Amino acid sequence: MNSSRQRKIAYLLAIVVLFTGIIGVGQWIQWSADKNGLAQKSLGKVNPISGTAQLVFMGMRGVAVTFLWHEAIELKKHERWFEIRPVLESITLLQPNFVNPWTFQAWNMAYNICAEWESVPDKYHWIREGIDFMKNAVETNKDKTDMEWYVGWLYHNRFGMSDEKTFLRDMFRNETDDNFALAQSGIKDNFQVAYDWFGQANDTIRRLQEPPKSKGIMPFMTYPALAKSYYADLMQQEGTFGEKTKNAWRAGHNEWLEFGREGGPDKDEDLKLRLEYSPEEWNKLTDTQRYWVDRYRGVVNYNSWKKRTATESTDEMQEAREAFYNAEKDRKEGNYKKAIAEYEKAFPLWRQVMERDANMREDLTTIEDSQKYERNYLRLLRLLDQKLPATRPFEGLFKPAEETPIAPATDLKRDEPKPIEPKPAAERAEAKSKDAAKKE
Repeated sequence: MNSSRQRKIAYLLAIVVLFTGIIGVGQWIQWSADKNGLAQKSLGKVNPISGTAQLVFMGMRGVAVTFLWHEAIELKKHERWFEIRPVLESITLLQPNFVNPWTFQAWNMAYNICAEWESVPDKYHWIREGIDFMKNAVETNKDKTDMEWYVGWLYHNRFGMSDEKTFLRDMFRNETDDNFALAQSGIKDNFQVAYDWFGQANDTIRRLQEPPKSKGIMPFMTYPALAKSYYADLMQQEGTFGEKTKNAWRAGHNEWLEFGREGGPDKDEDLKLRLEYSPEEWNKLTDTQRYWVDRYRGVVNYNSWKKRTATESTDEMQEAREAFYNAEKDRKEGNYKKAIAEYEKAFPLWRQVMERDANMREDLTTIEDSQKYERNYLRLLRLLDQKLPATRPFEGLFKPAEETPIAPATDLKRDEPKPIEPKPAAERAEAKSKDAAKKE
């Protein structure tokens, strides 16, 4: 009896000692995590629900996450996008500082679930859901440059590059929530908001002096300049020209120059990722340095963007762009004579710019646009039986686009319905007998 009692007392003392030791070790781990910036409060915003979930699973949290990831992968294989949402959100509660579930779920909502809806307002709703989810990820995870960049990418790509961009951007400009849609510049535009997020990600890289994990440092840091450039380009596509658009292109040009002069956080000064040099500085570089500078310039298309943003901001280019925009608009609306006049106004201005700017002349998009404008102009002349010019407007600059057959003016009208000729009596009788057989 006494031995049994002694064993119980010994077990009890052992439990107390072990429990006390666990508490001590836990406090030491917490102290070490705080010291090294690894505690949740150091990594970002603390979610009480997430903390409770982690406490409930205790040491089995990793096992639970493994099963949840397996379930998410299976749902992805079968494209069950709506069912995957709660699974991924559960993973973010158990592992709030794991990047992949956050980016995967934001992408799932902004792309996969969004694609399931036909109406633009529904698509807009799910794009916003994905962005808001990713913003929550940034709050929960401090100094995660890839997450900050991804928020900017969703603004940039989903609102500004999709097939429905005209309608989505219009809804964005009418957004009532300024926290979502208003950029630091005071402009309500998706590219301007994307610029803010890309800039925040780059600032984090400069502060930490660490490259991103999702992509190379050079492409990563070009996105503020890309956002400014696409903003100016979309202004033109939407019919805004003049001083406002020129200023937008100048802002993009300045961003590219700033990016080129700064370089990335490369600790090896001999290979500092810098792309812009004065002639005196360039002459001092070694052959190895020049090789890497030229290579990285090609990776991010630096020279092309720098020259294009400078060219697009000129008076001649803006006048030509506006004239071509008006010509295409008039052509689509059936104002053919007015469209021809706008084309003829634009051609000499456009040619003047192309002749002095080899970079623009060799740009694939510029070549395709030039061929399109020339082809549409010549087709209108033929359609209205007007005299063709002795030489093509862009003769010597661009090859002509593949010509498509020109429909006569009468063929452009809706065809009159042709009368239906009656079938022979024998054929009608045979058809009736077949129908009767099918009914039986």
